[in-house]
Amino acid sequence: MIRDLRFAPEPAQLQIQAVADGFDPYAGIMHHTRPDFPAYVYDLIEPERPNVDASILRFAQSRKFSGVDFVLRGDGVCRLGAVDRPDAQSLIQIK
Repeated sequence: MIRDLRFAPEPAQLQIQAVADGFDPYAGIMHHTRPDFPAYVYDLIEPERPNVDASILRFAQSRKFSGVDFVLRGDGVCRLGAVDRPDAQSLIQIK
């Protein structure tokens, strides 16, 4: 998912900072606490979600897509394929 790509570099950086600041990155507030998921890290990302969603919407509205731009998985999930396209790469901002 494009949103996942926008957040990709940030969770690892935030997890390192959370531990350095003395927080447990697995103890979530908004996200469900699980031993295999750094819920607190994703809680920290949550306020940025409207900005990310807005940039994805602008991206989708500014292009014409066809069936070859998407991949339909066996479980019925439809994903944007070819994320190596230059216009899709513009959505991925490494901080």
